[in-house]
Amino acid sequence: QSEPLSEDQVLNNAGGFVFKVDDFTLLRRFIILGSDANNYYVSRKSVDLASAQCVVRLLAAGQGEAVVKEVVDISREGRAPKQATGIVVLAMCARLGDPATSRAALAAVPAVCRTASTLFEWVQRCKEVGAAAGLGGRTGKLSWGRAMRRTVARWYLDKTAAAVAYQATKYSQRNGWSHADLLRLAHPDPEEHAAKRRKRVADLKAVFAFLTHGTVPGQKQAPKHKKAAASDEAATDPAVKEEEADPQVVAQHEAATAAAVESALTLIRRHRFGHEHVGDTVLLRNPAVWGAFLENGMPLTAMIRNLGRMSELGLLVQPSYQKRVTDRLRDAKALTAARVHPMTLLDAMCTYRNGGGARGKARWNPVPAVTSALEDAFYLAFKNVVPTGKRYLLGLDVSGSMGCANCSGMTSLTARQAAAAVVMTLVRTEPWVKTMAFSHQLVEFDVRESDRLEEVVRRAERIPMGGTDCALPMIYATEKQLPVDVFVVLTDNETWFGGVHPTEALKRYRTAMKMPDAKLVVLAFSVNDFSIADPKDPGMLDVAGLDSAVPRVVADFARGGV
Repeated sequence: QSEPLSEDQVLNNAGGFVFKVDDFTLLRRFIILGSDANNYYVSRKSVDLASAQCVVRLLAAGQGEAVVKEVVDISREGRAPKQATGIVVLAMCARLGDPATSRAALAAVPAVCRTASTLFEWVQRCKEVGAAAGLGGRTGKLSWGRAMRRTVARWYLDKTAAAVAYQATKYSQRNGWSHADLLRLAHPDPEEHAAKRRKRVADLKAVFAFLTHGTVPGQKQAPKHKKAAASDEAATDPAVKEEEADPQVVAQHEAATAAAVESALTLIRRHRFGHEHVGDTVLLRNPAVWGAFLENGMPLTAMIRNLGRMSELGLLVQPSYQKRVTDRLRDAKALTAARVHPMTLLDAMCTYRNGGGARGKARWNPVPAVTSALEDAFYLAFKNVVPTGKRYLLGLDVSGSMGCANCSGMTSLTARQAAAAVVMTLVRTEPWVKTMAFSHQLVEFDVRESDRLEEVVRRAERIPMGGTDCALPMIYATEKQLPVDVFVVLTDNETWFGGVHPTEALKRYRTAMKMPDAKLVVLAFSVNDFSIADPKDPGMLDVAGLDSAVPRVVADFARGGV
């Protein structure tokens, strides 16, 4: 690659020619990966604004409306594992763009911020971007101009009263903002927005009044200072404390609690509320309440996330609820409809089987029938993976540390289990996959579609270990003249390379095989960050850790979408 293949290629820092990475490519990387570099780190929690310089350059070049369209397209297609970066870009377009860009960004808010949680995040990012650019005045507060107020108001007014109530109960506040804050600042007027739909207007006005003042129609707003004073008096009055300890008072309190539970159960069943709508932590510790959620047909992903909690409360030892859960986990159509990825189920299965997660204090006794159903669901969910149609050569690290190191992002798994699951996903879904292992040299490691996870892990443990030279898969394919679209290296934290750098090995393979689009992905499961990929080479990707989004990121990269 010492000579360019076309005019679109530029000289890189290694002396070879690669396709130039333009600002729109960097923008797509930033929105999808969270960085304009070609890496995806599962442990990355915050948005790296330094990586958003591509957005600034595109806005300065008059490409703002195209930037907004890219954000909307990626959001609608679900290509970004996290919404945060797309929301930051949309905020930058709204606050820093020219008038046409700003209008386009504000008009795109409903398409990108589909939930109240993302709306709150967008408002906060607008505040931060404005403060950084000096648009908030000396106070650094968010400037609520007419366009900003109209955008937020329309977000509420374009919804039915029931939809607003649903969002308000599910996402009461996020990022330092609440519905009351936004309604007081935006002043949405249902009368002006829909004068002919009187019933809907009345309902919306009632919901807005409850969110801002805590009142329902016909009820006056309670004075907050009096309530606080009464509370303070009760806290300091010894007579009240003595009365609280009285057995009769305790009995009355228990009766009131039981009545509250019955009332909650009635409302949950009538309105099909989910656990997010119940803000009372006492109610959420009641097994009957979770039983009502299951009876309502709790969303499958929510049910999977809360299996530990329901087991802790003793609900899943009850035969009727246990059967509800296991039947749904084994329902292939339900798994497909919910688009549950095998990695999600693998993490849930290992966490549940361990009786507790790495984070949090919750502990439970796993129910064997539920563990078995999760395992069955894991294998059923492979049908949900959309193949890329590419040819893969996999290099698997079989060193001893793979069985000890926990996987970043899925701490209930070892790096070996994570690697085996990724291998199985590709073998079961892609048309051509060749699996190799890093031993004293690169050796064949045959994995079949029918193999179980435990079997793949055991066979990997039996292979004599060797150094993980990330260049060997490309060298092997070059020597054997194998046509490969994507090389994947799976390791824990050993991203060593020998006499040839992986970048150079990939370039040599591309030249020898006349395949300029061949790609390399290095998956290091037990590190927070590392760098092998040439940032100027769009055909290389570093991934640190594993979560359910990683297979989607890798597939998008293989198709050329990142």
